[in-house]
Amino acid sequence: SSGINAEYGVGRSFSDSPLVYLPTPDFSMPFNVLCLVSTVIAIVYGSLFSLTTKRLACVKESEVKKGLLLQLITALRGALRKQDSAESKQVDDIVEPKKEQNKKQEEKL
Repeated sequence: SSGINAEYGVGRSFSDSPLVYLPTPDFSMPFNVLCLVSTVIAIVYGSLFSLTTKRLACVKESEVKKGLLLQLITALRGALRKQDSAESKQVDDIVEPKKEQNKKQEEKL
């Protein structure tokens, strides 16, 4: 009775534990759950407390101080607009004389 059936040529083999280990409860699991639940409660309570205690006030857009990121974006947009206007001026400098030449040729005809 070695686990081999000689008549059918079928055998059984026994091995160690499976490749995927299931989580086994230990004493650190309740601690982890307590930490996670406490974190969630603190975030929810902090958000609600912040929303209920702040006062809302109307402020003119000109009075709002721009943040660093907004200042950077505004500067980049300005630089790109200057670059676009410089490029369009160069194109106009090339196109305008050709238009004048075409007008002169049309007048001659």
